[in-house]
Amino acid sequence: MIEIFISYSDTDKDKVRILEKIINENDKYLRPIIVADKRKALSTLSQLVHDGIFACEYFIPIMSKLSMNAQWLNQEIGFAYSLQRKIFPIIEEGIIKNLKVFINSETQLPYIFATKGNNSRSKNLQFKKTAKLLIDDILLENDISPKKLSIENLFQGRWKLNYSGPYNGSEEVEIKDGKYYAKPENSNQFRHCFDLKSVLIDMQKKEIKYAKIGINPDTRIIQGTLKIVETGKYYTGFETNQRENDTVVSYFKLSD
Repeated sequence: MIEIFISYSDTDKDKVRILEKIINENDKYLRPIIVADKRKALSTLSQLVHDGIFACEYFIPIMSKLSMNAQWLNQEIGFAYSLQRKIFPIIEEGIIKNLKVFINSETQLPYIFATKGNNSRSKNLQFKKTAKLLIDDILLENDISPKKLSIENLFQGRWKLNYSGPYNGSEEVEIKDGKYYAKPENSNQFRHCFDLKSVLIDMQKKEIKYAKIGINPDTRIIQGTLKIVETGKYYTGFETNQRENDTVVSYFKLSD
């Protein structure tokens, strides 16, 4: 059983329950550790918190505008850091530059939730999406297939695409919300080039199939088939444009 400690402020209880529910949907493999509420801000770590962090394999702090300066939250992060636990923060956008020493703007932070909309329901939906992505990634890291796997799970962060065939070259790639962004070698910024459709992921066969639909005025439809060589790190295969011959492609993970 993989144990996950959730570190939080009382101001984010609603988000804790969302994350807890997602973890419990995978209770065959995962178990959340949630310390009782009403911890005192200036107290040292309680024995219960100490034992929970010591027992966990993954440590997930929830950091929002309301909670990022909570002293006990930062104490727990520091303790998890000292024990070398796997720390995966879920962070509200817009606060990264204000975070403290253990988690800051220099740390790789792929799990950032947007706060679009003025109502709590909209904000919680954004948080739920980010939390599910994180839990799916933990499952994948342990060779467990999530119930509903997305292509974003397999293409976290920035990637390098090398291609050869009718054309030869390379570019950096990011995949977000079903959209394919590319930064060619001679460019300084990413551009939305394709929408990804008809995505099929077969973890037993270690195979990903998809269609890249060009963004106007690009009318190309490119069919792709990739072999998963190493989950989250390296894929290789072919992409086929109806107008041209197959292109051999390789995707390498660069960073989060």
